[in-house]
Formats: sequence, C-alpha cells, structure tokens
Amino acid sequence: MAERTTLDQGWIEWTRLNIKRDCDKEGILEILLDENFDVKSIREAMGDDFPEHSELLKKLFAEHKNLRAETAKELNLEPADKRESVTFVKRALAKLNPRNSVVERRSYLGRAEFLEQYYAANRPVILTGLMDDWPALTKWTPDYLKKTCGSMSVEIQSRRNSTPDFEIVVDPLRREVHFDDYVDLVYKPGETNDYYMTARNGFFQRKGANKLLNDLGGFPEYLDMNAGGEWMFMWFGPQGTITPLHHDELNIFLAQVVGRKRVKLIPPDELDLVYNHFAVYSQVDAENPDFKRFPKYKNATVMEVDLLPGEVLFLPAGWWHHVRSLDPSVSLSYTNFVFPNNYNWVHPHPNGGAAKSNNGYGDSKAVAESKQSTKSASELKSESNSKTAADSKEEVVRKIDHRALNDLPAKRLRHKYHAQPVDTNGKVQLLLIENLLTDEECDEFASLLNDKNMRPSTVTSYKEGYRTSSSSDFTLDESEFVRKIDLKLATALGINLSHTEGVQAQKYKVGQEFKPHTDYFQPDTEEYEDHCLDRGNRTWTVMVYLQDTPKGGGTRFTKLNQTFYPKKGRALAWNNLTKDGLPNANTMHWGMPVQEGEKLILTKWFRERGSGEMFI
Repeated sequence: MAERTTLDQGWIEWTRLNIKRDCDKEGILEILLDENFDVKSIREAMGDDFPEHSELLKKLFAEHKNLRAETAKELNLEPADKRESVTFVKRALAKLNPRNSVVERRSYLGRAEFLEQYYAANRPVILTGLMDDWPALTKWTPDYLKKTCGSMSVEIQSRRNSTPDFEIVVDPLRREVHFDDYVDLVYKPGETNDYYMTARNGFFQRKGANKLLNDLGGFPEYLDMNAGGEWMFMWFGPQGTITPLHHDELNIFLAQVVGRKRVKLIPPDELDLVYNHFAVYSQVDAENPDFKRFPKYKNATVMEVDLLPGEVLFLPAGWWHHVRSLDPSVSLSYTNFVFPNNYNWVHPHPNGGAAKSNNGYGDSKAVAESKQSTKSASELKSESNSKTAADSKEEVVRKIDHRALNDLPAKRLRHKYHAQPVDTNGKVQLLLIENLLTDEECDEFASLLNDKNMRPSTVTSYKEGYRTSSSSDFTLDESEFVRKIDLKLATALGINLSHTEGVQAQKYKVGQEFKPHTDYFQPDTEEYEDHCLDRGNRTWTVMVYLQDTPKGGGTRFTKLNQTFYPKKGRALAWNNLTKDGLPNANTMHWGMPVQEGEKLILTKWFRERGSGEMFI
C-alpha cells in the first residue's frame, strides 16, 4: 500500500464544507480514503462527524492491521528532540511564577520599563490611562461615524459564516459597501460573525477616512508616530465577531476605542498544544475546544481578559490569541514601535514542509491568502460586479481561471477514473468514463424515479416538442444516498459542490428525444439574465447512463460527428466553454430518439461561481 498522506488545507476545507452541507459522511470518508489520506488526519478534519464504525474502516484495518495501532495510539506530551526538551523545561518553570498565568494591568509604564519587562521579555500587558484624552472615546457614536464618513466606500468581509476558514480563504468574502450602510449593520441588535471590517481591509488608506484621525491621540512613549508605510489598522464589527486562534508575526498594540473585547491568550512556547496546521492559524476552536480531536489542548495555559474602552493590550509576537467582540466594537492596532519589530518566521504549509515569511503586519495572512492549494496555476483575482442603484453597494466577485477550469478536471478524471479523452481535433474537452458509478449505485438511483417525482422536461430557449423526455430534480436534502452521489460526481472533477447544480435525472421512453442543443446559456439573452447573473454560466456537464438501452438513445455531438450509446455506469464529461470562457458551440449534442426500451440518465452541471474555492 502506498504511504498515506495528511490532508492539506484545501481538503480540510472541502471536508468541513461538505459536512456543513450535510453530505453523506460515509461518502466523504470514502473519497478521502480513495485520495490516500491517513485515517488520523481524516478523523481530525471530520471531528464528531467521523464515522467510527464504518465498514470502510473495518475493511481497511483488516487489510492493514498496523493502521489500527497507529491511529489508536495516544498522543503524548513527551519532547521529540533536545530543542523541544528545553522548551518543555522552560514551560514547567514558568508555571511556578504566578505572574505568568495572568495579564497584568499597568496604569503607566516608562519606555525603559516597558521594554525590559514586557517587550523584550515577550510578555503581554494591558496599559490603562493612555487614551483618556482621546475624543474618539466619546464622539464615535453610530450617528457621528455615519455623518463623518458615511458617504465613503469601505471593504468588509461578508458571508464569514459560509466557511469555517474565513480567516484563511478571504478573497471570496471581500465586499464593497457604503460606510453608513455598514454602520447600520454593525449596530443591529443581536450577535453575528457574518461580517467584519478587519485590519487587512485598508480603512485608513481610503479617501475620507482621515476625517476620523483628528479624534485620535498617539503613543509616542512606545510608538514612532512618524513611521512610513502602513502601521495603523482599524477593526470594526458587530457584537459576536470572532478572530479565531492564531498568532501575529509582529508585536502589536491593540487599542480599544468602542465596546469590549474578550481575548484569550496562550504563550508561544506551547506551540505543540495548539495544533498549528497552516501559517499562523490553529485548528482549535478556543471557545469550544474538541478534546477528542485535539487532546493536547487540555494542557494549554489559557489566559482570558476583557479589554475595555480606553485600554491598550500589548500582544507580543508569537502569542496565540482568540478575540470575540462582546459589544459593537471599534479597535485600532499598531505595529510602529520605536523598538525593532521585524522577525523571520517558518510556518507549516498545507502541502507539507514549511513556508517562510517576514516583514510587515500580518504577512502570514498574506501568505495564507496567496497560498490557495486549492487554486489553479493562475491567481484568482477580485473584480467589482456592479449592482443596481437601489442596492448602492458593490460585491467583489472572483475572476474565473477558465484555462485551469478546462485542464484540471480533465487531468483528475484521467488520473482517478481512467477517463479516455475523445479526439475532437481540439474543438471540445470531452472525456468518456466507464463505470463512473457502480451497478449498485445506478440501480438504486434508477429505483428513485417514478411517476410521482417525474415531470415533463423543460427548456429555456427552444420551442415546444424540442425536448420530450421527463425529468426529476434532486437536492442535497433528498437523502443520504443522493448526497453521496452528488458529492461523488462533483469530487470526480475536483470541484467543490458550491460550484455545481443539484443532480437531475431524465427518462426517455420509445420515440422521446432532446433535439440538438447546448447546455450553456447564451450571453446577452434573456435566459442568461435569468440564470447566470449570480452563479455564472454552466461550465462542465457530467452525464451518467443508469442502464443499458437496447436500441437507440445515443448522445450525438453533431458538430463532432461522434455518437455514444447508453451503457450502465458509463459517463460523458465535457466543458461547455472554451479556454477563454466563451460558449463553445462545438458542444452541440442531440439526445437521439429511443427505439427500444428506456434510457435513464443522470446529469450534473457545474457553474463558474459559488461560495469559497472552486477547486478542491
């Protein structure tokens, strides 16, 4: 058996998103095992949803008995080398000092004392009294903020609840809104983590934001207020916003202007306890730790403080922290210390190994944004998609890498499912896959089709009589089996479910057909306006034959002069667009009339846009 590997960040995200969508847990496990990932990392990614008593595991353990011992082994806290031994000794000694288990509050510190006892000692501290004369503490009400900067456009993160990795995969969450609209969102009653204006959104680099600078003071005892570059950042969000457990690469001042924040801190020498899986991020939910997945975290030293308006928290480089807003909150963070504040880091990378980072606040966040093991070769960039005047806001959408969309699914189908490319003289990316679904899967899906759930098939732009079959649409909440098949078809192409439509089954009786047509929606038409404004055009089509058809019922690509006949489990997959993202008229195909028996097929369409990453 080939050596199994650990799930990278892209597959971890894929796993969690599909669990969130309530996909079949056995189906998820089957796909991950088929990808040759080790059981331990699959269990960590799936958490409580891991099917411990799966027949797949029993079979795997029976074939490879050493796996059971490896996956059942207790995680211990013994040092692995001399350097780790020193760390463990220092950690044990630190626990003897009561000062090391609390974050002190100091009313004033001179520069020398701050440097000696906290900055150079890498110890957090809360400084009070430094902001007492700041007008912002009393002036920054919702009405004042809207009156002062309401007309400017700002960037926020929205739909953060759509992915558990909202701090890592940020591009799909970027959104432009008017500041006054955002202020109203922040001060709506209730808690939410679905939108947040964070440091990486460049508030003070935008025209108009300087109007608020007159309301702020400075910290000349500790900071170089004339430093060049970007060194002051704004955090503005509603009650309930969360920054998950992570560490920063630089020393940070976090100044609380409005509202309260609860901060949990863990010393940097407890790295082995926080499950640092990528860049500066931990896998542990610090508010609700899953000790089954992360047993070492029980031993972590967690200090908790409530940061109040007018207080400044010194966050030393490398200290792990989790932050929750207890009220609608405005915070400012600074990196422009008068002391050296530039360090080289080596971080874990989702594909194994390590990635280096240095220079500037949140550099590892930038690495996280650019890493995208799930991205294609070309970077996915953001572009503004104008909304109606009534919306008075713009939403950032991702540029589609159509060249990668043309190549990557085909490569995966060839590698994983032994798909055979069809020779089309370069006109269409078309593949033939035998046994994409098993006989049992075909039979079970065919059994779901009956007169109660079948309806006359519809078309968007063709005349009556063009399509005479019957159809049935299946959604993810249909059944565990449907979710499993839906997930299997999406994963076969390496594309996340959010970039797909639900599966559709079609039944053709004798004489029924679907005259020559294409699956894409033609731009600049009414059907395109109706179907493509949010999700983009159809990209790939996967069509699976659920049974043999005795005679007729072929699928003929009319411009390619090629015909394929129904065979149980056989699938056709083709890209409806060109490498440039334009509709490919060469994909014109004809569901030919059935001459004997019935034709049952399962079809799944893929889309240009969805939530999160397109590729696994």
